[in-house]
Amino acid sequence: VDAENLHVGRVGAATDGGRAGTAPAHARHECALARCCNTLYDMASERVSRVISLSVPPEAAAEFERIAAEEGRNRSELFREMLRAYTVQRDLREFERLQRIGAANARRLGIRDEADVERLIHDARGV
Repeated sequence: VDAENLHVGRVGAATDGGRAGTAPAHARHECALARCCNTLYDMASERVSRVISLSVPPEAAAEFERIAAEEGRNRSELFREMLRAYTVQRDLREFERLQRIGAANARRLGIRDEADVERLIHDARGV
């Protein structure tokens, strides 16, 4: 789209001297564009990704490039996948930490199995 020649007007407005329904194709395209944004600046400012810079040792950068090439991915795709994998691992570590705390508390309270859990629930509810 040529930004200098883009004239976005009211959707459906005639651009042919007032004869509604006979607007040239480019004007109809421009009107369709107007439905989603008002200016080309609006389009550019609604970026769905953000550029970040990272500093890593040269060996790590080379390894990163090698892995991306081996897997047929670009660097952004590889980084996103690495971030997803890291997040899963971090969440798993947190789950295991909480599980250890729960197991220690269960041992302290003498809870050995589901029957003990059900007994404690009934006792707490007064059933």
